[in-house]
Amino acid sequence: MISNSSHINSITNLYVNKIDKVNLKTKVKQLDMEVSDKIVLSNESQKFAPYLNKLRTLPDARMEKVQNYSKAIESGTYKIDASGVADSILQTCFL
Repeated sequence: MISNSSHINSITNLYVNKIDKVNLKTKVKQLDMEVSDKIVLSNESQKFAPYLNKLRTLPDARMEKVQNYSKAIESGTYKIDASGVADSILQTCFL
């Protein structure tokens, strides 16, 4: 499960780095190729491309939530459930 933007960034970086390596190899090979040569992406990469493009258009943070938390903190109404935080930490560490 992808739970935050750093996970999303890690995943997209892996995919983009792979594409960059392929593109670099392609550019080198193009020096030796005829103009009629072409590159065809695998079915898996063609299926993944629309999702990657959609992912790139999403904001890094849900600004509405950020604004709500900011207002609650500023007004002093934001309360932290220490027990809930501790439970979440323990579940993450031991699952």
